[in-house]
Amino acid sequence: MRARTEGTSMTNYSAHLLCYGNGANTTFSSAPASLHPGSAFSCPDYSEQDILLAGGFPGIHPDSPFPLSPGLQLNGDLGTFNAAALHQIASVELSRHTGTRFRSYTLAPDPRVVVLADNPDKLFSFIDTYGGMLDLQPLLLEGYHPELTTAQQLTTECTEKECQIHYQVKAPILAERCTYCGACGTACPEDCLSEQLFLDFSRCSLCKECIAVCENKALDLHAIEQRNISTPALLILENVDIDLQQVNERIYREAELPRLFASIGEYLVDEVVYCNNSICQYLAAHNTGCTKCAETCPEQAISLTENGIQINQQSCTECGSCIATCPTGAIQYLRFSDQQFLDYWAQLDVSGTKTIVIGDEAQLHRFWWRNRSKRYSSTFFLEYPNPSALTAMHLLSLYGAGARRIILLSSDQDDISRAFMEQAKQSNQIVASFSGEEAFIQITQPDKLPSILTQTVEIQSIRQKVIKDQGNRRSTLAALLTTLLEEQLPSQAVLAGETFNTFGTILCDEGRCTQCLACLSSCHIEALQANEEQFTLLSNPSHCVQCGSCIAICPENALSSRNGLELSDDFFQSRELSRAEPARCEKCGKIFGTRKSLDRVRLLLMEKSPQHFDPKLLAYCDTCRVVRIFEGQQS
Repeated sequence: MRARTEGTSMTNYSAHLLCYGNGANTTFSSAPASLHPGSAFSCPDYSEQDILLAGGFPGIHPDSPFPLSPGLQLNGDLGTFNAAALHQIASVELSRHTGTRFRSYTLAPDPRVVVLADNPDKLFSFIDTYGGMLDLQPLLLEGYHPELTTAQQLTTECTEKECQIHYQVKAPILAERCTYCGACGTACPEDCLSEQLFLDFSRCSLCKECIAVCENKALDLHAIEQRNISTPALLILENVDIDLQQVNERIYREAELPRLFASIGEYLVDEVVYCNNSICQYLAAHNTGCTKCAETCPEQAISLTENGIQINQQSCTECGSCIATCPTGAIQYLRFSDQQFLDYWAQLDVSGTKTIVIGDEAQLHRFWWRNRSKRYSSTFFLEYPNPSALTAMHLLSLYGAGARRIILLSSDQDDISRAFMEQAKQSNQIVASFSGEEAFIQITQPDKLPSILTQTVEIQSIRQKVIKDQGNRRSTLAALLTTLLEEQLPSQAVLAGETFNTFGTILCDEGRCTQCLACLSSCHIEALQANEEQFTLLSNPSHCVQCGSCIAICPENALSSRNGLELSDDFFQSRELSRAEPARCEKCGKIFGTRKSLDRVRLLLMEKSPQHFDPKLLAYCDTCRVVRIFEGQQS
């Protein structure tokens, strides 16, 4: 419904509102409202205090006193949902917006910059141009000038927050001894010493005449002073030949001045990309395991540290690459986390919805503005802040919820991360195995979407399956695929190749395995487990992300892997990798290890100190062994 208010050119639209009701109840209604850019969000029939959430676009009404939901606006205007369904959508959107939590802060400007040049003219020219905007500390790397410091043996140690610059300067004048008598300047045949006590080493012949006339021994032509500077930015001017042996975002070349100026201004930091190292498969202690997030980050904002994965929030651009490529869900997008995403669909009854359109606010706003007079049946519109952060788990959970087609909106396909494209390809192949549909996920521009939505989706919907968060992304995906296998028999049993290189099976050479269980400590998502009562090592292939950490850490080289996703019941069940014979104490009968591990210890001890080792002691548990040793000493 659209009408013009008399006396104004502003267009009124219908706002979809979730309001306070009686007690904990809420009410839903639609009413005329102003959604015009440049004006405040206005709904004359309702007070601001009554509204919990409204359909609308935060980008054009950033100062709205209540949350605005693009998804609610599109589903209300372009969908075919009744009032009860829209009430449900509005309630879920409110839960999503109020449940989003992340750290946000403003960084104050810090204009301090150390600038390096290879001659004085370059430095003075740069200072004349930018000295009023930047707090410059110039360093000269070649030559000498009375107003500049010439740095030698310069090294840097840069972190994500600052650069420590270490260098040496020649310090020929010992100020605490100098009386400023002027004898040295008079005696210098090259006139190297100025009245400012600056010694121009480019002219000095080291004749030492100045030293000879100085009665207070205030001159040392070989004296060196070590200096250190802490700075948020280091700038290297053109043609400076210096090897810092370090690549860091705090180090800039002159061609990167726009990036430098962008970094020193006051700006808001939203820490929305977060790493939960407790389920991350990068093993910092051994520097092994999964490093996909760091490898795929185009901004080099992710570091592999001794404390695990660290994210430089100031460098992160929220491109979504690290999130999409993370198989365990350790990297989370806090604007719409995995758990929020799954809870969102668990609270919605989307039965009968065959198409889900996903886009960010800008893409959905464009489509809504150009197509408000149309209605699209069996279609749900979802606003997702950055679709490039979606993974196969997200996409396939929509398939499990009953969607037969997902359409991703993007003005330019180059804006879609390569990591997401791999996830989309992976999802399409899995869905094709179950349903035969080759294009479950499509990417298109907002202006081309209407013609796609008019195409009939012929594939029959499956029963809606609600999948809850299983603690990590791979376990959740495994639970979903297990439910799909209960209803549908896939046409292809094994999906392999580069697209499925994060799926696979761990293999064990039982003859090598000693049941030391070192591999268990490397598997944070419990793809490997042990049955202590039966002395068995177990593996659930569907949980394994093929990080290789267990293989790298195994002291016996007993483990290997085979890539590929097997769409069979057996792949989603725990299987036995190895079984060991328990070792029982000959005195008390307690199980204290395995025969194979004791045999290995026996061999090692015999090799190192056969004359001091009694192999019979290994037949006893730790407690009984001490008693046995004591009894032997007494006898």
